[in-house]
Amino acid sequence: KNIDWEDITADTDFIYIADIGNNQGTRQNLRVYKILQADYWASDTVFADTISFSYAEQTSFTPAPFQTNYDAEALICRGDSLYVFTKQWGSPGTRVYKLPKTPGTFVTSVYDSIPLNSGLVTGAELQNFGINTTLDLLINTPSGPEIRLYSGISGKFSDKFWDVYSPNLYGSIQAEGICRDHVARLYISSEAFNGQKAMLSSVFLAMNIEEDKL
Repeated sequence: KNIDWEDITADTDFIYIADIGNNQGTRQNLRVYKILQADYWASDTVFADTISFSYAEQTSFTPAPFQTNYDAEALICRGDSLYVFTKQWGSPGTRVYKLPKTPGTFVTSVYDSIPLNSGLVTGAELQNFGINTTLDLLINTPSGPEIRLYSGISGKFSDKFWDVYSPNLYGSIQAEGICRDHVARLYISSEAFNGQKAMLSSVFLAMNIEEDKL
């Protein structure tokens, strides 16, 4: 059941769907669904294993709409683990939580923390280009969407910082998802917001311009 699906990632064999949205801070059923890619390509109906988890630091589940630090919308896959990036309403920055890829129920503690002056992390993408591993974080800030690129990652994500881009999306600025299909090209999805239609933007980082609005 889709409670609040937020992000999707994959490795060679599996697709991972993050049911981790938690704007109220009350959820005690956070989970990631794990689907075999071979099943996905073979049938319209697939079986999903479940990776259930909770945050070790969260001790209160009293409703705190848009104030909780235990909301999240971003998920990536790296090696034998999954990483959740929090969407922190109560304090700036994002905390990173590490999960195994195996089905089960887990309590996870903070693995890493990335400082941000402002904004909420709403999407993440990890890509390997030869020997270089790059993390793209999508952040909704008061002045509009921001992309932060962390390049040359080998240990913790906070050990590397490369560059910041502030794309003009020419429409909805409620940026929600990010992916990369080229060393210099990203796609950003934005949901309908304040009368602006949902849209998909193609962002070319090398030129810092946006093209191909859909």
